[in-house]
Amino acid sequence: GNFTQGLTKLKVLTFGNNQLTGTIHKEIFTNSISLERVSFESNMLSGSIPDVFQKMIQLRDIRLGQNKFISTIPASLFNSGKTRSEGATRSLTKCDLHGNAFTGELPGTLTKGV
Repeated sequence: GNFTQGLTKLKVLTFGNNQLTGTIHKEIFTNSISLERVSFESNMLSGSIPDVFQKMIQLRDIRLGQNKFISTIPASLFNSGKTRSEGATRSLTKCDLHGNAFTGELPGTLTKGV
């Protein structure tokens, strides 16, 4: 089952510095819209980062560095899916993705204004 089911007010989800393997399943984030910090850094996770972050407008800190993630970086990490007039408030203060094997281009939402 989904251990985060019913934890709709969960603010911090951290599994950093373990020896976790496999992939991050998107079901973990199904009801986790209140998350402010997500950390899976320094593990041995692989595959793609699930594209599940659009509804997490309170997300400020995401740490996924030092894993074995591949593929592209999901645009939802940097875009809440809402415009400012619709109440978008996401303002990432830390996004650590170093030490992975990403491919492709950076999401357009990240490179806008650079």
